[in-house]
Parts: sequence; C-alpha cells; structure tokens
Amino acid sequence: MSIEDPFSQTSNTSQGFILNNGASLNSDPEENELSEKIDKEFNIFTTYLREKKIISTIKFWKENKLKNPILFDLATRLLTIPSTSAEAERFFSVVGKIFSTSTNISDNLLIQKSLLKNLSRDCEPGASLIVSTSIGIKQKLC
Repeated sequence: MSIEDPFSQTSNTSQGFILNNGASLNSDPEENELSEKIDKEFNIFTTYLREKKIISTIKFWKENKLKNPILFDLATRLLTIPSTSAEAERFFSVVGKIFSTSTNISDNLLIQKSLLKNLSRDCEPGASLIVSTSIGIKQKLC
C-alpha cells in the first residue's frame, strides 16, 4: 500500500471516485451519492490539516464528528483501543500469515483484501462504507 500526500495537487478526491469532469466511476446512484459525501468529508478534512492547528485527536473529533460522520466512524474504528486483546491478536495473526516466508504470499492485492475483510467484520447493521485502495480495489465494507 502506498501512502498518498494529502496536500498534493493530484489527489483532489478521497480516493478518486469522481473524475475531474464530474463523472462518477460508479453506475449506482446510491454509490455515487456516498462517493460524493466521502469526497466532501475528505476535502474538509484535508483543508483542516493544511491549517496546521495544534489540537488533540479527541478534541478534533468531538468538534467535527457531525461535520464528518463517515470519517468519524472510520477514525473510531481505527483509533480505538479494543477492550480485549483478542481482536488485535486475530489481526496480527492474519498479517503474520500474509507476510510469512513459508507461504510466500506478499502480494499487495491479497494484503489489502485481507485487511479490508478484517475491517468489515466490525460493521454495524445498516451502516455503509466503501473503501478504495491505492491499487484500485473498491470494496463495500458494510
């Protein structure tokens, strides 16, 4: 997985769901709407990062969770500490198997799919989140 610079001129959308001419890569109107919401939240978030205000993570999300509900949900999943170590152990077990030299599976595609699958297990019923990766995997997590 490559890390994109959020301040680069080329990444003007969250993960490229919407083309420069406004046409969407999705044919489903619901996915188009969700993609537009994600792009809007991503742009708000990157604008905030450019301001370089020093603020704690908790304070930031308390103030901005209503402005960025999709990103708030994602941040909550990624930044929270699990109450037990079981989930973390399962996660590292999966990652360990992927990078194991005995299986010789280090393909970026497989790694990203496995990590996305791990994230999707925690989805709440009725929630909807679509993630696009740097190598073009677009997966509906919830």
